[in-house]
Amino acid sequence: MAKTKGEILKLAEQCIQLSEGDDDSTNSDDRAQAYKYYYGEPFGNEREGRSDYVSRDVFDAVEDAKEILLEVFGSNRETVKFTPQDQNDVLQAKLRTSYCNRVFNKNNSGYSILHDSIQDALLAKNCTAKVYWNEETEYKTEQVQGIPPEAYEQLKNSEAEIIEAVQDEVTGLIDAELRVPVDASRVVVEVIAPERVVRDPNATEPSKARFWGEKSEVTRSELVEMGFDPTVVAGLTADGDSQDEMEEQAREGVTTGDDLLGEPSQETLELYELFIWWDDEGKGIAQLHQVFKVGNTILDVEEVQRMPYFSWAALRIAHRYDGLSMYDIIGDIQKLKATIKRQIVDNLLISNNQSRIARQGAFVNPADWIDNPVGATHWLKKEATGPVTDHVLPTPAPQLTPLTMPALEMLNQDKEHRAGVSRLTSGLNQDVISNQNADDMINRMTSAAMRRMMGMARRYAELFLIPIFQEIYTLALEHDQEGLLAEVDGEWQQLNPQEMGEGVDMEVTTALTPDDAEMRARTLMVLHNSLTQGAQMDPSLQAIYSPQNKYSVLREIFKLSGQPSPEFLTDPNSTPAQLQQQLMQAQQQLQQMTMQNQQLQAVLQQFNQQELGIKAQDAETRKVKALGDLDLKRQKQMTDASLGDRKQSLAEDAEAHDQTIDELELALERRQDRNVSI
Repeated sequence: MAKTKGEILKLAEQCIQLSEGDDDSTNSDDRAQAYKYYYGEPFGNEREGRSDYVSRDVFDAVEDAKEILLEVFGSNRETVKFTPQDQNDVLQAKLRTSYCNRVFNKNNSGYSILHDSIQDALLAKNCTAKVYWNEETEYKTEQVQGIPPEAYEQLKNSEAEIIEAVQDEVTGLIDAELRVPVDASRVVVEVIAPERVVRDPNATEPSKARFWGEKSEVTRSELVEMGFDPTVVAGLTADGDSQDEMEEQAREGVTTGDDLLGEPSQETLELYELFIWWDDEGKGIAQLHQVFKVGNTILDVEEVQRMPYFSWAALRIAHRYDGLSMYDIIGDIQKLKATIKRQIVDNLLISNNQSRIARQGAFVNPADWIDNPVGATHWLKKEATGPVTDHVLPTPAPQLTPLTMPALEMLNQDKEHRAGVSRLTSGLNQDVISNQNADDMINRMTSAAMRRMMGMARRYAELFLIPIFQEIYTLALEHDQEGLLAEVDGEWQQLNPQEMGEGVDMEVTTALTPDDAEMRARTLMVLHNSLTQGAQMDPSLQAIYSPQNKYSVLREIFKLSGQPSPEFLTDPNSTPAQLQQQLMQAQQQLQQMTMQNQQLQAVLQQFNQQELGIKAQDAETRKVKALGDLDLKRQKQMTDASLGDRKQSLAEDAEAHDQTIDELELALERRQDRNVSI
C-alpha cells in the first residue's frame, strides 16, 4: 500500500534527525575547527602584549596535496577510461571515454569539480558529488521574414512564442520575431558542501544507505522554476536557523545575509531532497523514492532507479564513512609549532626590550623608563647618590633552550610523515640541489616521497571518478537521444550514446602523474627504436613488430606526452568509415585532376590548332615568296634578253651610222678633192 504524505513526512523527519544526531556530535565541530586552522585564525589562548603568531601547517598540507592531485587529474591525459568488452568494442570504448570526458570537463566545469571535491575530502573528512539528468529548457530569439499568413498561423499553434509580428500591406507577407524553446537537458555533476549532506549514519557509502540526501537554501522563485505549484510555494513557511550555521560560517568566513525585505519571491527556504528506501507495494521489497520537503510540507514524491550520490575520503578508514582530514592528523602539530614560534618571538622581544628593576623615588620622572623613548634623558634626583646601577638594573632575559630548533625540525618531520607530502615534493628542500644529486637519485627520492599521494590518487580514481563516469554514461544511455560534438583522436565527431554500446567497465591508466607519463613515454621510445633497428637487421622481426604495432606504440607516446597524435600519425588499419572518407577525398581529388586535365587538353588543342595555322600561313608565305622569286627571275631574264637585243640593235645602228658617215666623207673628199674628216 502506498504511503500517505503524512507518513512520508514522518519518515523524512526521522531520516533528518538520525543524520543530524550523528553528524552534530563531533564531525561538525571538527570541520568548523579544521576551517579555522586552515585560515590561520587565532587559537583563543593569545595574551595581550605577546606574540599571536599562527602556523599554517594545515593550509600547507592541504594545498600541497591538492596541487599534486590536480596535476594528476587536471591534465589533458585520460586518467580513467572505458575498457572494451571484446575485440569489436575497442572503437566504441574510445568513443564512450571521449563522450564522458566532454560531459565532465566541458559541460560541467570538470576542473572545479576536481578542485572542490579534493579540498572537501582533505579538509572535511569526506566529499560528496551528485550526478543526475537535469531537464532544462532554454529560449533563443529568432527572426523570420516574408512568410505567408498560412505559415504564420502554424507558428501561432507551435511552441514558439511570437514576440512581435508586422505584415506588409502590399504583399501580405509577415515578418516576425520569435522566442523559441530549445531542449538544454544534460547530465549535471555537482559537489555538495559537507555540512549540507543528509546521510544514513550506519552506511559507509551512499549506494548501501537506507537514505541519503541534501539540504539547500532556495528562494520561492527558484522553487517555482523547479516546477512546483506556485500556490503551494506561496504557502510555505520558512524554517528556523539551520543547525549547520556554525560550520558554514567557519567555512565561508561570513554570516548568512538576511532575506530581501518586502520581496516574498526572494525569501529563502530550506529544501530537503531525500532519497529514501521503503516498501510501497507491500511485497517486502523496498523501492527507492525521491522526496522533496520544505518545513512540514512534502512537495513531491517520485520513485527512482538509483542513488545519485557518490562519496570519497582522502584518508580512508575501513568500514567507516568519514575518513581523516589533514586537520585530524596535523592539527596538533600546527598548535605546537605556533606555541614554540611564539616563544621564540617573545624571547626576541624581551631580549630587545628588557624589563628593569628600579629604586623607588630615585628618578625625577619614572614614566621615562616606562615609555623609554629613543634618545631620552633619565634624570636622577639630587639625593640619589652613587652609581646609576645602584638605582636601576636590567632584568636578566631567559635564554632559549638549545632544543628549540631541533624540536621544530622534529615537528616538521612528523608533519611530513603524517601528511605524506614532503618538502622534497613541494620543492622546498634546498639540500637536494646543493648536494648536487644526480637526476635519477632526485627522481627516486621524489617518487618515494609521493607514494602515499599516489595511493590517494589511485583511490580517488577507482572509488570516486570511475563511478561518476559510469553514472554519466548510464544517464546518457537513458536520456540523451541527440548526443554531442566531442574530440576523438584530434578529430571532432558527433557522438550518440545510443550507438556506442552499453559497456560501463572502466580502468585507471598506469601512469598517473606527469612524471610517470614522461618516464613511460621515454621507455616506449627506447623500445620502439630498439625493435625498429632490430627489424632492419633481422627481417623476421618485422612479423612481430608490424606497422600497426608501431602505430600503437607511437600513438601511446604522443598521448603520454599530451600531444594530439592524429595530427602527426596515420593509422595503417583505418576503419571503414575512415577508408570511405579517404576514398571520397581521393575521388574528389581525381575529379578535380580530371577537370584540370580536360582544361589542359583543351588549351593544348587550341594551341596546336594555332600552331598549325601559323605553319600553314608560313608555308603559304614561303610558296608565295618562291613564286614571286620565280616571276622576278623570269622577268629579269626577259628584261636582260630585251636589253641585249636593244644593245645589239643599237650597236648595229651605230655601226651602220658610222659606215654611212664614212661613205659620206669619202664622197665629199672625192667631190672637193681634199681631205674631209668630221
